[in-house]
Amino acid sequence: MNRNDDFANFCKKAVIENHNRYNIGTYSEKRLHTVLKNYICDDLNYHEVVVSDTGLDHKKTSNYIADILIGDKIYEIQTGSFYPLVPKINYYMQNTDYYVEIVYPIMLNKKVFWINKEDGEIKKPKMSPIHGSYEQLLAEMYHLLPFINNSKISFHVLLLGGSEYKTYDNIKNNKKRNPARYEIIPTELYEERIFKDKNDFIEIVPKELSQSFFAKDFAKATGLRGRAVYGALIVLCELGIILKGDKIGRSFEYRKNY
Repeated sequence: MNRNDDFANFCKKAVIENHNRYNIGTYSEKRLHTVLKNYICDDLNYHEVVVSDTGLDHKKTSNYIADILIGDKIYEIQTGSFYPLVPKINYYMQNTDYYVEIVYPIMLNKKVFWINKEDGEIKKPKMSPIHGSYEQLLAEMYHLLPFINNSKISFHVLLLGGSEYKTYDNIKNNKKRNPARYEIIPTELYEERIFKDKNDFIEIVPKELSQSFFAKDFAKATGLRGRAVYGALIVLCELGIILKGDKIGRSFEYRKNY
């Protein structure tokens, strides 16, 4: 059985079974998080482990709980922004010898289901026009800027397909009132890659970018928008992949450094 089949089986299991929310670490856990945790390691003995600052035992010497801890390696599964991870990663880097792999899912394709909160009606699903890409990782890495060149950290990205469920109140003026994401349920693994060093990240810099370019060119090539564009550019500069040049008109020029 290949890795894609394994992933599909964990997806089916997560949908069929109710979660056994056995401790505070899994109390608010969503299915996407559960699927990824079981895909990385399906042995529950390695899930939700209190991290010791000595690395020699698992006594409660900190308030941090690793999603998965196997030997000298911690896996942290982050399905949203990396910003909440900052204190945790800082603790791991400063106080332990653990190697940390951040597992980050990106939805390449997804169906969107709308659920009316008042009567439970589920609208016919539509394919989302938004397609994720590896460049999203660069934007999120901005939050972990002090650590991205640390040899003890890597990023494991999975490109997924799935279904996103959103809730809303009754429609008013042709707009859904109080829309909110309820849950994302993965159904398929398209591809996965681990990013450790400069060469790994160079592979996802858009090939169509010229040797010298501006932020608007980068945005067009990656599909990133707003702050994500500049966050990704700062990360690439920190990695030494691009260099920030002079300001020309109202924009800074960037140059590839490879």
